[in-house]
Amino acid sequence: MGAAFALAAFASPALAEDAPDCRLTLYASLDMLPGDPHRILVPVTLNGHNETLIVDTGTPFSMLTESAVNALGLPRQMLAIGAEYQMLTGAKVDDMAVVSSFQLGDMKGKDFRFGVLPGGMLEDGLPGLLGADIVRNYDVEFDFAANKMNLFSPHHCTGKVIYWTHQPYASVPFHFDRGHHIVIPITLDNVALTAVVDTGAPTGVSMNIDTARDLFGWRTDPPELRHVAGPSSPQTYPFALLSLGGASVHNPSSNLRATSYGSKIDVLVGLEALKAFHVYISYEDQKIYLTARDAH
Repeated sequence: MGAAFALAAFASPALAEDAPDCRLTLYASLDMLPGDPHRILVPVTLNGHNETLIVDTGTPFSMLTESAVNALGLPRQMLAIGAEYQMLTGAKVDDMAVVSSFQLGDMKGKDFRFGVLPGGMLEDGLPGLLGADIVRNYDVEFDFAANKMNLFSPHHCTGKVIYWTHQPYASVPFHFDRGHHIVIPITLDNVALTAVVDTGAPTGVSMNIDTARDLFGWRTDPPELRHVAGPSSPQTYPFALLSLGGASVHNPSSNLRATSYGSKIDVLVGLEALKAFHVYISYEDQKIYLTARDAH
């Protein structure tokens, strides 16, 4: 899998340092921890305990596993009557756990509520997910080349965020759906699709298998469609080109399975595709900015 840029489709970067009133304010710089190349892992502190959470832009709420909630002795609250939260995978969250002190870098908060993940959602011992309810309060930079996740103030001049390079960049507009997911337009093998940007999804693109059959006109399954080992019998297909606002990923990995992501979402764009770039998500501007991964 490789990344490419269609230079004619891009504007030239305007660095924040060129306009003093537009300089970015850094709130936190977090190391992306080693251990799992298919996840963004960052350190946090929960009630004085050092923990590691998965950064998951695909979940609107931060989550902790039942075992982590029990180990930390956290009080729990049921969701309000009539309230319901359903994850993209279809799993339902029924209650919340209250963390009295929460620290992310040098930033500290009190009485923060985490959803309690249904049993079996995380089976590798990690305690939970850092979701959009936290990260959407900031601009979020993923510098995969340096293994850094940086959180900036969202208050800056519109579009003045590409501080690390003079090279061309792509910008992809997005909107939020009812579940507060980041929704962007993409093309996959020249088919226009609606996608959710999901750093918690490890593969380049994830789709419902029946959606793929319908959108790509597979009246019979093509011979290139292969079953791979794993839970729920996923399949993979050798897509040639994923395009995001002029930036492109060649031969993205794929995961096709029976999971439905809702009637208005065709595909998830996951971590393997995003790691081809240096990524800056401006929740205030509702734009994702992409440069070459090693741009400087």
